[in-house]
Amino acid sequence: MINKDAWDALPEEYQLAIQTAAETCAGEQLSRYLWMDFEATEKMLKEDGCIVTEMNSEDWATIRKTCQEVYEAEAAANENFDMVYSSMKAYREKADTYRDMLKDYSWGFNYDDYDTKSQE
Repeated sequence: MINKDAWDALPEEYQLAIQTAAETCAGEQLSRYLWMDFEATEKMLKEDGCIVTEMNSEDWATIRKTCQEVYEAEAAANENFDMVYSSMKAYREKADTYRDMLKDYSWGFNYDDYDTKSQE
């Protein structure tokens, strides 16, 4: 984060250098974060004995519906919550469109688990 007045006082080439460095660092950090998640997941499953379970669709639907009701009620009663919630909803609408489009291609799929016959 840079003070706006200090930023505006920088020559354009310095602004570009700082912006490029920040974007590079952000991309590198995201890659590192994801890789560390991959490694941690593998350790939890193979070494720590964690077991992955899944919740059924009906329970997920109930949770989502309840959350939405609580969020809407809180947004109506709390201006700050409404500001954040509205921003989150707008983000989610854009992200949902992208996720829906990508389907299996977003994070890929596990070839060993992929049933090509059911996809035809």
